[in-house]
Amino acid sequence: MIIADREYPKIFHSPGLEPWVLGVLLRVKPNSMVDVGCGYGFWGFIAKRRINSLSYVVGLDLDRDGLIKARVAYDDVILADARELPY
Repeated sequence: MIIADREYPKIFHSPGLEPWVLGVLLRVKPNSMVDVGCGYGFWGFIAKRRINSLSYVVGLDLDRDGLIKARVAYDDVILADARELPY
């Protein structure tokens, strides 16, 4: 089980944005998602448990250590720069 990192409240700049983003995703019902700047996997953890339509969730980040922790929340993780997506 993942527990949100203690640093999360300090680094997430707009905590009021979370319900809005989740609401949009619940309405759109995507079947896949890329979490750019995934950190330790907070959104992967939430998305896979709340959005039933998701079958594939990828986490992408520059932080190798964060991706190691995020592996449990995503179907795949990619070490990459968001300015040069490998897609």
